[in-house]
Amino acid sequence: MDADNLKGLSEFEGAPVFILGHHRSGTTMLYELLKRTKSFNIITAYHAVCYDCLLTHAQRGESDTYKHRLNDYLAEHRLQTRLIDNVKIDADMPEEYGMILYKRSGSFSITRKNVPLLRELCRKIQHIGEPHKNVLLKNPWDYDRFPLIHELLPNAKLVFIQRDPLNVLNSQIKALQKNWTADPNPYIGILFDSYAKAQRNPLIKAFMRWATNPDSRTQLVRRFLTRKYIRMETIFRQHLGALPPESYLSVRYEDLCAGPDAVIDRIMTFLGVEAESTCDYASFVNPREVRLLPGIERNREALLRKLAAVSQIPVSGSSVL
Repeated sequence: MDADNLKGLSEFEGAPVFILGHHRSGTTMLYELLKRTKSFNIITAYHAVCYDCLLTHAQRGESDTYKHRLNDYLAEHRLQTRLIDNVKIDADMPEEYGMILYKRSGSFSITRKNVPLLRELCRKIQHIGEPHKNVLLKNPWDYDRFPLIHELLPNAKLVFIQRDPLNVLNSQIKALQKNWTADPNPYIGILFDSYAKAQRNPLIKAFMRWATNPDSRTQLVRRFLTRKYIRMETIFRQHLGALPPESYLSVRYEDLCAGPDAVIDRIMTFLGVEAESTCDYASFVNPREVRLLPGIERNREALLRKLAAVSQIPVSGSSVL
């Protein structure tokens, strides 16, 4: 529906800001806190669900109508949170741009082929938002794709977030369990059809329930996620030093929980952006005690040895870590 309206938009010339980290490393919390500065145009659940119609909705003055429809859908399915955590879900919830990339290009990550789509996304969001503000983007799928992001969007700013790797793996497995052992998540189902179709396939659903079973001795998902974590972290450590120091900043999830005001101030200073709204960021941070799954606890020492090996890879030029 937006094809004709796109022709009248100017090219995106801003400096997009990317929040990058492993899944379940705190990217959502950081995105939410930066949203509260009101200094950025962000991607929301409404944008992800209605991407092809955003300009048309804005032109017709129907954006709020469709936001209400999405909220009604979520209420109808009794969705108050994302289910995998306590993050409140509604049409204005910050969302990953990977969801939009996947719907249009089949990939959750940036590629050379779909970068025009990302530029189009930035043009749309800036046009229907506040044009003088830059676009703030989040996508854990691109944590190890930052060299390509810098190559294709050299003026982009990158904010990395790190978290204790054992807690990252533990949280990733818990999220998968909740998405496969319980009833299908209606919100994920409208973001991409493949999840909904897989949930309707009894063989796939049975396999995923077996693979994510916390009591399974095979622990297939844990093995897969551990290898994926090590691969992505190795790329991060080997290539970060090639970035210009002024193009990136790295923060820790644990520091964000302990002192969110200081971390947000540090990020805003790095970006050279003034907060248009200030608040007590600590009031929005409520870290919970981490309880390791049986499979993680049982293999704790072996996992720590594997993760220690990747942590010994030097991170050239990473004084900010």
